[in-house]
Amino acid sequence: MWINFNGVDMGKKIYSLLILLGCTAVFSLFIQSNGSTFAEEIPWHTYIAVGDYGYSDPPKPNEFFIIKYRTINGSTNAFNVEDRTFIAKVNSEKSALFEIKIPRNYPYTNIYEVPEDFFGINSNGIILNSGYEVKKTECFFSYSIQFTGNQTIQLYYTQYPAGIPFHGDDIPQSCMTETIFLDPPLKQFKSGITTDKITCKEGLDLVIKSSDGSPACVKPETKIKLIERGYAIQTEFSVNNTGVGYNDSITHLVFEVAKDDLTFDVSYAIKEGTVDDMVFSNNTNSLLVTINSIEQGSLTLNITRDLIDAKIGNNDDSFIVLIDGYEVAYTEATNDFERTLTIKFEEGARIIQVIATVPT
Repeated sequence: MWINFNGVDMGKKIYSLLILLGCTAVFSLFIQSNGSTFAEEIPWHTYIAVGDYGYSDPPKPNEFFIIKYRTINGSTNAFNVEDRTFIAKVNSEKSALFEIKIPRNYPYTNIYEVPEDFFGINSNGIILNSGYEVKKTECFFSYSIQFTGNQTIQLYYTQYPAGIPFHGDDIPQSCMTETIFLDPPLKQFKSGITTDKITCKEGLDLVIKSSDGSPACVKPETKIKLIERGYAIQTEFSVNNTGVGYNDSITHLVFEVAKDDLTFDVSYAIKEGTVDDMVFSNNTNSLLVTINSIEQGSLTLNITRDLIDAKIGNNDDSFIVLIDGYEVAYTEATNDFERTLTIKFEEGARIIQVIATVPT
């Protein structure tokens, strides 16, 4: 007999609750006995691999790539990447899977007609022709490799002899944040990466702090506000009033230079290096610029005529430009107030001296 309480059939309610509890208990036991099917997904491990674009011309700097891997029903004892070979030491007492995601933009080969057989695989030195699955997505090569016991699994790609540039695949821009590892901009800067080579995550723009030249990655709308407020310096320029164009691959900053009792702002743009110091010498009537050049590059100086000038009568004369004591050529654009010099330098250049022929 069911008990009726205020119109509610309590017997049926209790019966339904017992059935629900019973089903939950059975389902829990099923999960415990079939954990590999219904248990929480095995997490992926992350390995940061250096991508070396060997023999590229012009040279392309190394990048850091995000490799994902995991072992299901077993364990990964070690994982590393050596000479473009992905090596995993795994162990399992039963049938297991080793899974890996390799970014397609990782420079894995120097073959330009890339065949569809993907990576070679061996386990304990034996080449595998079966026992694995491979999928190619927009961002990754994904492998699932069966194994039992202690195994050393290696994935590698066919390479031509040395001298041919290495490369990866072209992938959508949306894949970059999943495949490329980026340190924060300040950490990149402190590690020795010049500001023209600092990389921001997708959707962020690089700005240079006006007070100390340090970088930051901000939203495009924030970049505009920071520049308007004087916090950051513009890193994208069209042609300025001297006719010189700047672009976002060049660091553009301002250096204060003292002359007599006055201070002048000398704006400059340097590619493949940094400016350590800039002083005016009364003795030689010249501007001395100390740079740290990591590669062949260029320095553009926007110099006010009140600081230093070269004249014959009312006409402009040429400056003498020395790099580490050797005279070099330069290009120039002028107006009534400024002279803008662009000076190319070689890797290792240290002291650039701009000498006026007539004291000002």
